[in-house]
Amino acid sequence: MSWVRTGRFSLRETPGRCLICLRFSWFLHKVSPMPPPDSRPPSDYRRYRRQTEQNLVIAVVTVLVLVGSGLVLLFFGPGAGISSLICLLFGASAIGGLWLLLTLIERWVGD
Repeated sequence: MSWVRTGRFSLRETPGRCLICLRFSWFLHKVSPMPPPDSRPPSDYRRYRRQTEQNLVIAVVTVLVLVGSGLVLLFFGPGAGISSLICLLFGASAIGGLWLLLTLIERWVGD
């Protein structure tokens, strides 16, 4: 097996076939070199986790209310759709209340 190097590509000759392989190490080093360790901004993983939890709760409640009510409306009509919207809003408020309670307990205990 022999290698022929042409710029960023290498041509590898194997018995019966040729493969062109992209040489990523040189390319990635030239495109985006790693910053020195001291110049990286500090990261706040607790804030990131709180934001992620908040976004997930909002997404779950939104999907529950909109998709659930929409499907009931589609299959059972407007009367059932409105009543399902009211029921799902109560359920979503229960989910939001539990999340708020757990968040307050977590902040009270301390970060």
